[in-house]
Amino acid sequence: MPLANIEVSVNEEEIKQHVYDRLDEMIRESLILIDVDTLAKKMCISKRFLEDEFLSDIRMKAIERRKSRKRLYFYDEVIPVIKEIVYEKF
Repeated sequence: MPLANIEVSVNEEEIKQHVYDRLDEMIRESLILIDVDTLAKKMCISKRFLEDEFLSDIRMKAIERRKSRKRLYFYDEVIPVIKEIVYEKF
């Protein structure tokens, strides 16, 4: 009985990208609001840098929601605004 020889080629970069895309999608589905501390952690920057470079921008102030002293942002709104600011400043 002849044995079958099977070769499988895997593109690791495509698999990584697919995993990252899926994780991002899952995070977006789970996050509705994001606060300043969490935003700084997700962006891997200090809170002060976030305040100076991003949160002081008029576009961020336009989407800001306040409850007492807590500043919150809708996650789906904040991502495009941050991208715009990054493309302009950096």
